[in-house]
Amino acid sequence: MDTLEPAVGDPTAEQWADAAPVQHYDAIFAWQVLEHVKEPLIVLRAIRRALVPGGYFVLSVPSARSLEAWVMRDRWEARHPGHYMEWTPGTLELLLLGCGFTRVRIMHQRIVKHVRGPWWWTLALGCVVAALRISSRITVVARP
Repeated sequence: MDTLEPAVGDPTAEQWADAAPVQHYDAIFAWQVLEHVKEPLIVLRAIRRALVPGGYFVLSVPSARSLEAWVMRDRWEARHPGHYMEWTPGTLELLLLGCGFTRVRIMHQRIVKHVRGPWWWTLALGCVVAALRISSRITVVARP
């Protein structure tokens, strides 16, 4: 790896998209970012253009299809004014495919919050919700 250019704070994702280089990055990571973006289509298309052929786009977002979102409803921590979008695995996959990504893999993280009990109980419950594809966080690996 020659350089690492983290983008934290300014510029906004939309401003970065306007000036993004073409076929410049081997990988782009966006952890808990996409739900904060006002114009995800513009940003995702710019990310696709900025990746070299065979590059990786790895992102993680809260899943609106999660058990936690269903149980907590309006009290779910991902429902707040700073989030412009709520993502489900299906809508995210369709959007990425529509932006030019051809290989999209969605993984469900074994994260369980707001559950009290011994460590093995939360681990087991995390495995179950991930297996049922209803975990609170999803991670996506997309390639051009």
